Amino acid sequence: MPYARATWLVTTAALCLAFLTMPAQSRDTAGVMLGAIFHRDKLVSAEWTAVVEEYEVSGPLRIEFNGIAFQGAEGGHNMNVMLINGCPQFENNAMSKAGSSQGLSLYFTSLSRELNEGVELIADPDRRPCFRRLFEDVDGMGMVGMNIYNTAPLRTATPGMPVAITWHVNRGRKVMDPAGSFAKELDGSWSSLRGTYREWFFDVTLNGDYHQVARYLLPESVAEFLSASPVSFHQEYFGAATGTLGAGKGRIRYHTIRVQDSEGNSWKPRCWRVVTVIDDEWATKDKRFGWSVAGNSLVSRCGHEEDIAECTRTRGQVLVMESPNNTGKGVPLTEWREHSFGGEVSFLRNQEGAESTELGIASTTGGDAAWITTTAIEPGAVYRLTATLRLEGIETPSGKGVILYSPNIPFESAPLKGSHVGTPVEVVFCSGINDTCTIYCQLGGWGQVRGKAWFSGIAMELLARMAD
Repeated sequence: MPYARATWLVTTAALCLAFLTMPAQSRDTAGVMLGAIFHRDKLVSAEWTAVVEEYEVSGPLRIEFNGIAFQGAEGGHNMNVMLINGCPQFENNAMSKAGSSQGLSLYFTSLSRELNEGVELIADPDRRPCFRRLFEDVDGMGMVGMNIYNTAPLRTATPGMPVAITWHVNRGRKVMDPAGSFAKELDGSWSSLRGTYREWFFDVTLNGDYHQVARYLLPESVAEFLSASPVSFHQEYFGAATGTLGAGKGRIRYHTIRVQDSEGNSWKPRCWRVVTVIDDEWATKDKRFGWSVAGNSLVSRCGHEEDIAECTRTRGQVLVMESPNNTGKGVPLTEWREHSFGGEVSFLRNQEGAESTELGIASTTGGDAAWITTTAIEPGAVYRLTATLRLEGIETPSGKGVILYSPNIPFESAPLKGSHVGTPVEVVFCSGINDTCTIYCQLGGWGQVRGKAWFSGIAMELLARMAD
């Protein structure tokens, strides 16, 4: 199933603390990462917009990672463009920061111990917001970061006067042995680039004002194209251990996420999955963070009491942005057939009409069996399967219990056992390249189970196409 894996470069607190002077807080972070459920080859551009409706800059350190991933014949590479609540001060081409001030800032970074890479600043370093190039030994790790920051803070974001930021990433030419001052060694001397490189241009539009920011030179072997699922979003907020996320309230709405391939085809990824959750013990003290969906936007939130109930922090959960192509269309589930995998079982069926079938399986000595159906689905789409399960004395000497399962997608609901009057079960899954889905309403599962299970109200719904 082609969905995005985690694609951001450096998310350790130590690295991010490099731009601010503050005590080490390496066990104090909370955050959730989203990856697109999307897969297209030979992508050459990406853009997305963040509307910053609220972003407290005076509280604890906070970072909004916008990950961008590349791929080539010999592997891949990751970069980050970020929102941070600190505005570093330094001269253009410096090796370290002279200090920092409060403010909303953008931060572009590429960092690798193995790759020889470079960056050219295109923006005027003296034109606000004063983008400048910084080569620094990030957190003393012996790696020089290819970094760009704005050194004049963006204006304060409020719900009544948000800050709108659109990032543009575009592929340029292939370049052999690029000549110029693009990289530095740890001692501050300029280093040369040798080999085959690919230009990648990073630009931003700030409240309608367009800025050409930088040209990154990345080895062609790992950055010929953007990766097949190139964009990810990840929050990291400090203050979870002390319950102070409320001091850094934020609300950022991401929308109009678009990618394009080398033939000019473009898509807007609509379906996103929670792939990582910073869920350490200290984070349990403050759950005011996470992601939600508002219409056609993904919303990164922090610091509000309502964030506890309204945001997701569940690994694996799928978020679907609204789209004109989202139909909510039901998928017919008919022609159920019986199948026993072993043991002694009885198949039961109550039917009061075509749409009210209740399927049952029972075993007194132990069995593994399922009601099975196969239905047509759309490739590249997200579906929701629902059912109500009624259990009578389910015991699991060797099997899993009672599950909804698909062998070809694949998916599996959390196993149930014991007795339940009526438990709703929901599975959201991605079709990937599949055009059919086989569904098991199963008693057992890789072993035998005793008891009786009823499956009723079994329904499948198309939630969204992955992209439009």
